[in-house]
Amino acid sequence: MMWLGIVIHVAVIHIVGESPLVWRDQATSPAANLLVAFIHSFRMPVFFIVAGFFMAMLVQRHGPLGMLKHRFKRLALPFLLFWPPILVVTMTLALLYVHRMVRGSFGIDLSIVPPMPDKPMLNTMHLWFVYLLWWFAVGTALLGWPSIWSLDEPEWNELRLMPPAPEDAPPALAPSEKPPLPLPGALRIGACAEFGGDDSDMP
Repeated sequence: MMWLGIVIHVAVIHIVGESPLVWRDQATSPAANLLVAFIHSFRMPVFFIVAGFFMAMLVQRHGPLGMLKHRFKRLALPFLLFWPPILVVTMTLALLYVHRMVRGSFGIDLSIVPPMPDKPMLNTMHLWFVYLLWWFAVGTALLGWPSIWSLDEPEWNELRLMPPAPEDAPPALAPSEKPPLPLPGALRIGACAEFGGDDSDMP
């Protein structure tokens, strides 16, 4: 999925018709439009669905509050630290590139930048998914309220991938210390959660 991100960002420069970018290549092809539409139709949905399983796993193992603390360190904090410098560098390089295209030399001149009234100057750019994933994590934690401050196992993961073993089951069939991933939680959060976790969180 990550490599397809490179492909789609190259292909968008060669699409026929209106482009979301201020720069594009003179060599355009309808094949580029088809490639962009094909990759865009499944790439990010798959990313968010897979992220939902990891989000549900974190909630089940650490509770809503523990998951939120984990996501703050992995999503919100890096975004707050790196978004400002990335924004400045990206906008500067874009202005230099546009000046090179229009006037044949590197420079910065805001008057030659085409107007884009529907796109604000300050935006999350390619970090948009990190920004959204953090707020999805906040929303997911709120779904666990009022157990968000509780150390008990969340009660909203009723249905599991495997049914619990009966009480009189032999030790080989007894439930493990870490219960399996909850099916409804993974599916429910899958469209609006985020990818994360470390080796200690893996089953």
